[in-house]
Amino acid sequence: MKRKRFHFEKALLLILTLCCLTGCKNTSVSTVSSEISETIAQQTSDAEAEASPYSSSLAVDKAETVYVKAQADGTPTEITVETELRNPDPEGLSPISDFSTLSDIKNTEGDEAFTQDADGSLTWENQGADISYKGTTRKELPVNVLISYYLDDQEIETGDLAGRSGRLRIRFDYENQTAEEVEVNGGTVSTKVPFTAITLLYLSSDIFSNMEITNGSLVSLGSQEIALGFALPGLAEYLELTDYELTEDLEIPEYVEFCADVTNFELDFTATILTPGLFSEMEESDLDELDDLIADMKELGDASSDLVEGTEELYDGTSELYDGPNELLDGVTELRDGVKEYTDGVWAVDAGLDTVNYSLYQLTLSNEELQASMQALAEGLTGLDAALGAVELPGSGADASAGELTAEQLALYGQLAAFQSQLDALQESVSQLAAGSQLLSDGVKSYTDAAYQIYQGTKELSAGSAELANARYELNDGMQELLDAVEGLNEGVGELNDGVEELRDGVKEFDEAGIRKITDLFGDDLAALIIKLRALKIADDTYQNFGGITDGQTGSVRFLIETEEIAP
Repeated sequence: MKRKRFHFEKALLLILTLCCLTGCKNTSVSTVSSEISETIAQQTSDAEAEASPYSSSLAVDKAETVYVKAQADGTPTEITVETELRNPDPEGLSPISDFSTLSDIKNTEGDEAFTQDADGSLTWENQGADISYKGTTRKELPVNVLISYYLDDQEIETGDLAGRSGRLRIRFDYENQTAEEVEVNGGTVSTKVPFTAITLLYLSSDIFSNMEITNGSLVSLGSQEIALGFALPGLAEYLELTDYELTEDLEIPEYVEFCADVTNFELDFTATILTPGLFSEMEESDLDELDDLIADMKELGDASSDLVEGTEELYDGTSELYDGPNELLDGVTELRDGVKEYTDGVWAVDAGLDTVNYSLYQLTLSNEELQASMQALAEGLTGLDAALGAVELPGSGADASAGELTAEQLALYGQLAAFQSQLDALQESVSQLAAGSQLLSDGVKSYTDAAYQIYQGTKELSAGSAELANARYELNDGMQELLDAVEGLNEGVGELNDGVEELRDGVKEFDEAGIRKITDLFGDDLAALIIKLRALKIADDTYQNFGGITDGQTGSVRFLIETEEIAP
């Protein structure tokens, strides 16, 4: 049994080395398991010849391996720390300084003596070689391993499990007990030391069958099976990845669960390796790139906001532009209707002028005839006046004595005298009428001349109005073309406005559904996550030992927790 356990401890250390090299940098458990299987097969024969699990050629000043013996449920019962201390002066000219909180310190490789002060300072003799020593401690482990056993879905004490058969389930939970305060970006951040937990069960096919494992893998090694589990204690709780949309689907393993059908159950041991250094391969530049990404996402968000505002302003502008052609269309329509009314009026005026012109022409002709008649009348009246002036009736100019005339003659002469008076009065009237008719003839002539002049003016006006009336067709056609052009402009601006509206809505939707989500993903949440990652990186880099180290020294530490066997 001891030889088997020794071989297995060597295998575990090789597994640990392989895991540290392949890292816990997103390497799948199945990949690590296959590599481990090959490594174990290659190294098993060499392990027997090794006197120590570590080479004396150290990459750090102080390397610790913490061996923990534990009960089957993971409760520690004994803690031993094996230490390799690098000799900074191989020439052996000066003693080797060290610091340790361990008890029962013993040199395991050489015979160098040491002295220890009350404060834990150690001074080793220098014989030109590295110092290997071990000691014990009661210090609390940074990670507790809690192991629960279930048989046929009922939790069972380990003392009652030996020799039983049924469906077995073993669950490994890991409690990260560390709490560190580190400085990040000028502020203090509480964090944990990130550990990788690798748990291994060495299984006999005589006892175990139908095996399954959660957060792990099964590796065949000849007639044996190795169940290899993987977890990152406390990391999921600290990072709170499920609270961030960007990482809500990421699952960090926090436990390991192994299931199998068992017959006459017994188990030699379980072994769990705990190592810091999860972030050892992470460079600060990697996080700086994420910072740059956040800054770029912020710029992208700002640019998208500006684009949204710009398209909104563009839409407002095209909406106002759309209102302009509408108003222009209304104005041109009114202008066209007004021009049509005007041209219709010009056409009516032209027709009226034709009528007036014809009437004036007829009036002129009539006036000429009237003038001729009036002139003839005036001349006739003048002649009549002259003729009447020449008439002198007998007896009208001589006195007739009553004795010379008979009574008949006297009566006749009286009648002639009265008629002469009438002729004189008639001649006076005719003379006045002749003078008036001459004036009327002259007036008719002036009226006729004026009518003729009006006729000539209306004739010219009629010719102009005819041209204007004929031009109305061209004017109406031009107004219709203008109206059609404005309607086309209105339709074009309307299409432009609709296109800009679609552009605005599309940009807005793209901003809300795309850019905003991206910037939210890479915004404050990612910035907070980066702070936590930086804190983890610092805590990981500074956790270098368990049993104590001198200021200024570099160190490394790993833990191997081995539970006691469960056997009848």
